[in-house]
Amino acid sequence: MATTKKAKTSTTRTLLVYLGDSGLEVGELQFSRQGQKEVSAFRYSPAWLSNPDCFALSPDLPLSTDFQYRTGSKETSTFAGAIAETEPDGWGRRVINRAHAKRRKAEKDVGRDAGSAQLSDLDYLLGVLDSSRIGALRFKDNADSPFLDVPHDDNLPEGTHEVPLQTLIQASQAVESGKETAMDLAYLNGRGTSLGGTLVVE
Repeated sequence: MATTKKAKTSTTRTLLVYLGDSGLEVGELQFSRQGQKEVSAFRYSPAWLSNPDCFALSPDLPLSTDFQYRTGSKETSTFAGAIAETEPDGWGRRVINRAHAKRRKAEKDVGRDAGSAQLSDLDYLLGVLDSSRIGALRFKDNADSPFLDVPHDDNLPEGTHEVPLQTLIQASQAVESGKETAMDLAYLNGRGTSLGGTLVVE
């Protein structure tokens, strides 16, 4: 009896990379995923390369007009150095994974499509608040869109930006003990996911 192989899912997304509050577009970041394989490509923008003060973002991204490709592994990021440094560390990924699992369960409980169980390196990269991201790099979908940020969590009141430090500490302890609630994860979402688990209160 013939068997039919399930087609690999494919995802592609392009982002623009900016430098801090300067408004300078540094380059274009492309991310693609097919099945388990993830690849990124970065290219400096002509405006950046023509700037007399331009510099290479990291040693593995020398100044060039060409796309520079990178494939990750279990030990290394899909993104080049300067971009990879903005990703969450192990603690941040744990928070993102727990929040993702709870959201999927909530969707399933009401009969809605829960989406993929597996997150990509791009999901983790964008799982940090723009205001608490390590480094000076920021991301947009296009030149006219706002800087990408973590979507508002419905478990928090609309307009919640400042979270008391003690609340963040208690939420972190709940995650450490495996007893976190959806509200705990909502408090930490984006705020407690930057490199090193830094909790930033604005």
